[in-house]
Amino acid sequence: LDDHGRVSRWRDRSGHGRDAVQTSLYSRPAHAWAPLLERRVVRFDGDDDSLIFPRLETIRTVFWVARQDAAPGGDDGPVLGDTAKYDFTRGDEGAVLSFRNSSGYLRAGTCRIDGEAVDPTAAPLPERWAVVELRSLGPVRANALATGLLKPGYAFAGDVAEVLVFEQALTDEEMAAVRDWLRAKWGLPPAPGHTNFRLPRDGGRITLADANGRLADRLEYPALPAGVSWGHPETEGALGEQAAFAGPTPGLPNARAYAGVGPAVTIRPVEVRADGPIEVTLGTFDPEAAIYYTLDGTPPAPPLEEPVEVVWADDRIPEGARTAVDQGGGWEWVEAGWDGGRLAHRSPPDDGLRYHLFYGATYSLKLLEGDVLTTWVRLSPQAPPREIMLAWYDGSTEHRAYWGENLINHGAPDTAGRRFMGPLPEPGVWTRLEVPAEAVGLGPERPITGMTFLAYGGEVLWDRSGKLTRQPTGARRYEGPFSLEEPTLVQAVAVRPGSLPGPVAARFFLPGFETRLPVVSLGLPPEWLFDSTRGMYVTGTNASTVPPYYGANFWRDWERPARFHLVEPDGRVLDHGLVGLKIQGAWSRTAAQKSFSLRARGRYGEGRIRWRVFPHLPVEEFDSLILRNSSNDRFYARIRDGFLHDLMAGSAVPGQAFRPAHVFLNSRYWGILNLRERIDDDYLASHYPGEAEEEAVDLIENDMIVLEGDFRAFQELADFIDQASLADPAGYAELLRRVDLDNFLDWVSAEIIVANTDWPDHNVRCWRSRRPDGKWRWILNDLDSAFHSKEEVLTDNTLVRAMTPKPLGRLGGRSTLLFRKLLENPEGRAAFLNRIATLLVTRFDPGRVIAAIDAWEARLAPEMPRQIERWKDEPDPPTGPLPDMAAWRGYVDELRAFARARPDLVRGHLVEAFGLPGVVEITLDARHPRRGQLWLGREPVAMDRLPWTFAWPAGVRLELRAEPAAGARLGGWEGTAQTGTRIEVEPQDDLRLTAVFEDEEAWDPARYSPRPHPLWRGDYRLEAFSEDTPAGVYPPSAEFRQTAQRDPTLEVEMESLWALPYDLDSRSRIVGLDERGIGFINTSNPQEDPGAGYVGELRLALQTSGMTNITVQWLGGTIEPNRRPYAIRLQYRLGDTGPFRDVLDPNGLPVEYVRSPVAGDYVRFGPLTLPAETADQPLVQLRWKYYYLPGGESGPRAFLRLDDIHVTGRPLRPPLSLESVEGDPAAVVVTLNVVPGGRVGVEQSSDLRLWAPV
Repeated sequence: LDDHGRVSRWRDRSGHGRDAVQTSLYSRPAHAWAPLLERRVVRFDGDDDSLIFPRLETIRTVFWVARQDAAPGGDDGPVLGDTAKYDFTRGDEGAVLSFRNSSGYLRAGTCRIDGEAVDPTAAPLPERWAVVELRSLGPVRANALATGLLKPGYAFAGDVAEVLVFEQALTDEEMAAVRDWLRAKWGLPPAPGHTNFRLPRDGGRITLADANGRLADRLEYPALPAGVSWGHPETEGALGEQAAFAGPTPGLPNARAYAGVGPAVTIRPVEVRADGPIEVTLGTFDPEAAIYYTLDGTPPAPPLEEPVEVVWADDRIPEGARTAVDQGGGWEWVEAGWDGGRLAHRSPPDDGLRYHLFYGATYSLKLLEGDVLTTWVRLSPQAPPREIMLAWYDGSTEHRAYWGENLINHGAPDTAGRRFMGPLPEPGVWTRLEVPAEAVGLGPERPITGMTFLAYGGEVLWDRSGKLTRQPTGARRYEGPFSLEEPTLVQAVAVRPGSLPGPVAARFFLPGFETRLPVVSLGLPPEWLFDSTRGMYVTGTNASTVPPYYGANFWRDWERPARFHLVEPDGRVLDHGLVGLKIQGAWSRTAAQKSFSLRARGRYGEGRIRWRVFPHLPVEEFDSLILRNSSNDRFYARIRDGFLHDLMAGSAVPGQAFRPAHVFLNSRYWGILNLRERIDDDYLASHYPGEAEEEAVDLIENDMIVLEGDFRAFQELADFIDQASLADPAGYAELLRRVDLDNFLDWVSAEIIVANTDWPDHNVRCWRSRRPDGKWRWILNDLDSAFHSKEEVLTDNTLVRAMTPKPLGRLGGRSTLLFRKLLENPEGRAAFLNRIATLLVTRFDPGRVIAAIDAWEARLAPEMPRQIERWKDEPDPPTGPLPDMAAWRGYVDELRAFARARPDLVRGHLVEAFGLPGVVEITLDARHPRRGQLWLGREPVAMDRLPWTFAWPAGVRLELRAEPAAGARLGGWEGTAQTGTRIEVEPQDDLRLTAVFEDEEAWDPARYSPRPHPLWRGDYRLEAFSEDTPAGVYPPSAEFRQTAQRDPTLEVEMESLWALPYDLDSRSRIVGLDERGIGFINTSNPQEDPGAGYVGELRLALQTSGMTNITVQWLGGTIEPNRRPYAIRLQYRLGDTGPFRDVLDPNGLPVEYVRSPVAGDYVRFGPLTLPAETADQPLVQLRWKYYYLPGGESGPRAFLRLDDIHVTGRPLRPPLSLESVEGDPAAVVVTLNVVPGGRVGVEQSSDLRLWAPV
C-alpha cells in the first residue's frame, strides 16, 4: 500500500515475480473492507483504476473471486484484461466475454460461475461475490487487472479478492477442487446470499424469520428519502428501538442514529406558468422544522457542523474561462507531487513580479455568508518568493489578499483591494491559504468568475482553488416568500432537530416564458457537469488536443442523477423526480450544446417515465429518452433528422419520434434540444406490442455491435445471406421467412431517396423478436447527413453505393449484400422497384415534403431566436453556430430545394441502373371520389387531389387498390381491362386509370348503430342531457361506450355500450348534467351491475353526403379536478370500422380538453374544420374520448364534462336535382340525383294546381 492506503503493488504469490503494479497515484485501486467476507479486498472504481503485470502469453485456465458493482450501463471492463490484446474483452450488458471481439479459444472453452456452466457471451458477471472460472481451448494473453486497452471508461468497477492464472488446461476435477478451495478460503455461501425484493417506498414493514418461520426481527419503517436507511441503533437510549441513518451501513455498527427524517415541504403555487413574476411560498406542517432551498440545481441540505472544502479549480481552469499570462503564452502546468491533485500551475522563478490569470468562467464560484476563500500553495525552498497575492474577479477586480512583503502595488492598502493576511507560508510544504470572503469584499451578491495568481520573486506552485463552507450545497434558509422573474428550478428540504433532512420537494417555474414548445428542466449539482475532474460536460484534464478529444470527460460513460421536469404547452407538468443523466452521441459530444440521454431507474425512484411525451404516439411510458442536439444538422436547419423520420411514420420501417423542446439546465436556458426516443428493447416493445418484449430481442448495429440480446441469430442470418442464392425460389422463400421484406424495402428505399451520405457504412440497425416466428427488421437511424441540397449530395447516386460490395462483418456489409442478392430474384427486384417508385410519388412527393417543411418552419420560427442568441458566441467547429435567423431560414430553404429536385434524379438513377425504357406519366382519377379510397401500393391516395398525375419508371409494376366507402361499391376501372379491387400494370407508355365508384342501391343508414344524422337535413346539436334519461337511451345519432380496463388510456378500445342510468352518484359513471351536458368520471371500481365497466366515450354518427367543410364546436370542462388527470380528446374515422384518428388544431396538435386544477374551468373549441376526407361520406363517426393521462398523481380521478356539441357543413351539391326527363306521355322516365339514404317523394299534376302522389 502507498502512503494514502491505496494499492500500488499486488504481489505474485506464485514465486515468478509477476507483481501487478500501478505507478500512477491517481489510478491505484483502494484497499477496501468487504463486510460479507469480513476482510479487505482490492476495489476498482470503474474509471481509471488498474494494475499492470508482465504479459502472460500462454494462459489456459483462470479463476477469480470478485463482485461487480451495479453499473448504470455502458462499457464494462474486464477483471483480467490486456493493454493491447482483445482476448478477454467483455460483452454487452455486462457479459463475461464479447461474442465478436474476445478470443475464440475462450468462447469455445468452459465458463462457470459458482460451478454452474454458463455461456460467457450472454451471462453477466454477478453483483454478488462469486467464483468465476474460464478454461480456454488454446493459449490466450493478459497483462492487466480491471482494464482493457487502457481505454478511458472501459474499466472494471467492483471488488476483487483473488485471481489465479494457470498456463495449463485443468481438468474438470481439478477445477472443482480449486473452486471449492476458493469458496472455503473466502467464506462464500454455498448458494447466492441475496435475493431480489422491493419495499414500498411510502413506508411499510419488513419481517425476518428463521428457517422454521419463527420471528427473528421486525422493522416498521416510514417513507424515506433517497440515501437514508432505517434500522436498530447500536444503543437504543432515548431514540428507542428504531432510528434513521445517513446511508446504509452493511457490516458496520449503526452508530450515528437520528430520531427520524424531516417533514415534507410544499411548494406553492401549483401553476408553474405566468406572464410575469411568480411569488413562491414554501411550507411544512411541522413548526419546528427549518426549510432550506436552492435555485441552481443543487439538491438542498442544511448547514454542516464543520466547514468542508469545495474545490473550484483543480488540474484545469474552470469551464468557459480564458487565460492570460503577464509575458504571453499559456499557463505552465507541472506535476503537483502531492495527494491534492495531479497537476499544479506554476509561477516560474523570477526576480520581479509574475502573474497569470483566468477570467470569464461560466462555471462560477458562488459564495454564502461566512465562506472562506482557499488556494493551496507550495513555495520553492530553493527560491522562495518575497510576496504572493491572490485576486478574485466578480465583475470587479478590487478583491485581493497578500502574504509577505508589501511589494505588489495593486489596490489601496488595508482595503478589500489589498488585504494583508500574514507572513509567507513555510517553503517546501503544501499550505492552504485561507481568506474570509468578507475581508476582500466578496459575498453572495455576485459569483466569482476569475482569479489572478501573483508572485514577487522566487518560484511558486498553486493548486486547488475554492472555498471553505458549512453550506456546500449553497442552500439558503427559507425566511418568507420570494419572487422569481426568470425560469427557475426550486428545490427545498425540511429538517428538524435530531433528524435527518426530509424528502426533496421540487418545482420548475416558468415566469414570463412564452412558447408553444414543451419545456424540459434538468437539475443536478453543477460540479457534476462542469468540474474539471468530476464534470461530465467538460473536457477535463486527460483529453487529447485533437478533435474529437478522446479522453475528455464527456467521452466517459458517466451517469449522474438529475431532477427531470417536463412542462407541456398547455401547462401540464411531469415531475418525474430523478433520472440518470448521461452525455449522448458520438462526435457531437464535442459540441458546445451537447446531447443528453435520460434513464429512468429504480435506484433513483420511479423506474419508468410515465408520460405521453410524444402526443401523436400511442406510447404512455418510457424507460429512457434522448435530448438530441441535431448532431451534424446543428449547424443548419436543426430539423432534418426528425422531419425525415416523420415522413416515414406509419410505414413498415420504424423511426424515432421527434419533438423539439426548450431546455433549462440548472435554471439556465440551454437552448432547443430535440426530444427523441432511444432505440432499445423498450422502444421495440412499445412499437411492436405483443411481438417484441423487453429483454427478448436482438438488436444489432452496423452488423457487428450488439445493442440488445446477443449475436447468434444475426450470425445465422449473416451465414444465410453469405451462402444462399436468392435467385432460387427456395432461397427467396427462406428469405421471406427470416426477413420482413416490406420493412427492408422501406428502409433501403428511404435511405436511397434522402441520399444519406453516412450510410450504408454506418447507421445500420436491425432487430428481431426472439419468438420462433420473429423476423429481422431494420430501423431508420441518424439522417442528419441526408437531404442536403449541395450538389455532391443532391446528385449522389446512393443506389449505386447501396449496390456496391462492402466488406462483410463490418460497416453494414451484410445489409448491402442482402440488397444485392435480393435484386437477383425477379420478384425481389420488382418489389424493390415498385416500392421505391411508390415512395417517390407519395411520401417524398415534393408538394407533400415541402408542406411538412413549411409546417416545421412555422412552428420553430418563433422559438429559434432564443436558441441562436444562447449559442451564437460559443465556438462549435468545424462550421460554427448559427449566426442569425436569416441563416437558419436559408438552411430550411435548402431542404425545400432538395425536396423539389431529388425525386427526378432518383428516377433517373433507377432507369440507368436497371436499364428501364425511361419515365412515363400516370394519371389516377375516380368517378365519385368521395365514395371510396384509392391506394397506390401501401400508400393512401389523397382523393381530394384527383385527377393526380405523376412520373413513373416505365416497365415498373404499379399496384392499385380501391376501397369503396360505406354505402358504395366499385363499378370497375377505366383505362384497363382488369376488374376487381386490386389491379397491377407495368406501364410502357403514358396511362390514365380511373376507378368508378357507385352508390350501393340497397344502402340503408338504419342498419348502422348509432344511426347517422344526415347533415344535409340540418346541423347536429347536443346542448343538454338529462339525468332522468332512461338507461340504454342515448343522445340522437350517438351512443355512450365503456371498457373493462381500469384507467383506460387513449389506446384502450371501448368495447361495450353503457347501459346504466345517468343519475348515479358513486363509482365509475356517466352522468346527465341537464343544461351542462354530460359528465364522465372513473373511480377505482365499476358499478356493481353485471357488465358494468369504466367510462368512456360519446360516439356520434354523421352522414355527410352532399356536404363539405364539416365543422365541429364543443365545450370541455372540469367539474372536480381531483388528483388523477384525465382528458377528453376528439377523434374521427370514416365508416364504422378501423382506427379513430385525432382531429388536429392549426398547430398540428390533437384537439382535447385536459383536466384543469380549477373546478368550474371550461374551454370552448371551434369551429374546427374536420379533414377534407370527412366530406361527402355516407358515414363518418366522431368520438369524444374520456381517458387517463399517465404520469400524473395517484388518487381520485378527474370529473370532466362535455357540452354544446354543434356540427355543421356546407352543401357540396343540392340534396335533390333533376338530371333528365325522357319518353312520351304514356311512359315518362325521370332521372334524379339524390344523396344516399335520402327519401324522395314524387307527385304528379295535370294542371299544376292539384298534385297527387305517384
